[in-house]
Amino acid sequence: MRRPARALLALIAAILGAAGVSGAPRQGRDAQGPCSKAPDANVLVNRDASGACEYFTGITMTDNPASDGRSYTIVLRTEFGRTPDEFGFTFGEGEPDAAGERTGFRLALDRDGQYALMRFRGSRRTMLIDWSRSDAIRLQAENELRVITTRGVIRCFVNGRYVGGYGADVRAGRLGYYLKGAGRLEVPELNVSDGPTLPAGVPWPGRVAVADDLVSARRLQVGGGFVCQTAYDDQGYVVRDVAPRGLCDLPLLTLGTFGSQLRIEVEVLLRAGALNHSFGVFLGRPANGRDPTYVGAIDGQGTFQFARRQGSWQRLTRLLIHPEVRRGLGVWNRLAIDVHGRTLRGVVNGVEVGRADAGADVEGLIGFYVDEPGMAVVFRNLRVLEL
Repeated sequence: MRRPARALLALIAAILGAAGVSGAPRQGRDAQGPCSKAPDANVLVNRDASGACEYFTGITMTDNPASDGRSYTIVLRTEFGRTPDEFGFTFGEGEPDAAGERTGFRLALDRDGQYALMRFRGSRRTMLIDWSRSDAIRLQAENELRVITTRGVIRCFVNGRYVGGYGADVRAGRLGYYLKGAGRLEVPELNVSDGPTLPAGVPWPGRVAVADDLVSARRLQVGGGFVCQTAYDDQGYVVRDVAPRGLCDLPLLTLGTFGSQLRIEVEVLLRAGALNHSFGVFLGRPANGRDPTYVGAIDGQGTFQFARRQGSWQRLTRLLIHPEVRRGLGVWNRLAIDVHGRTLRGVVNGVEVGRADAGADVEGLIGFYVDEPGMAVVFRNLRVLEL
């Protein structure tokens, strides 16, 4: 049964001092920005559509060397017609630096059903997990955010579902909550505990699941087939589309299946074929080989696109030429695809070139994609990271 937030904050301060909590919680402490907060309720109201406000609970976590980590759980409630543009949980905020700016972290939701993890310094922020959609988020309702910090790792959960993690060390700092844009935010529950136990199946964020230069080890299958022909040479792993008609999508079966928090990195070079046909990677294919299949691909004319095959092909992004994509035959491009639940993000040569909503969590087999008969594409330096 949930305790009222006011009583719960007092209880936390009383019983978790040995676990590294300092500072008695005081209602109304450090309410910042164009907001109002009732002294007897954990409710923030912001009437400024372009402004933001933040409230600090009075709880400051201090480093506890005896603990393996901490778990922070907060329940945030919004109402129909009064949901702010953005709202969330602030944790690990340190003391002001020489410039008077504080640094900390936020796990945030927005009114469109997206989540993000960010690091901030003063008014500036860096996205650690960029805005991504998740079916776990309840619109205009109550959402439970949970952050588990262990030495060097932050793991984030929304309503019990793991949505991603990031490598960062958070040992101490103030706790609070905030909203951006006009709206109302209620916090009926806040829990802090030491020595959290990770739920089963939660990966280590940033863990390298696959690292293969595709030159030296030569672990992937080689040979001919009706659709794809593969071989190794001194440049990398060569995939040719030899189908009488249609595409070659080569599943990397030996790598297994992957969940919906993923980053795929690979370098690609078009060796032969038409410049106006695409090549890259596919992902999210069920283990039974059926659709849906998602593709992130470039072509020799400098375009990038996300597409989905569900019986027929559907383009998820506009087909645009990007100056970051190197054009022509015989040139290398570094392609990266980030998957956060149902959100796909494409990066070429270090620059974001596309983002798409897949409509459902993307998980399953991954592989290489070559669009047109006669095309030959070289792949090298493949890495797959579990985020």
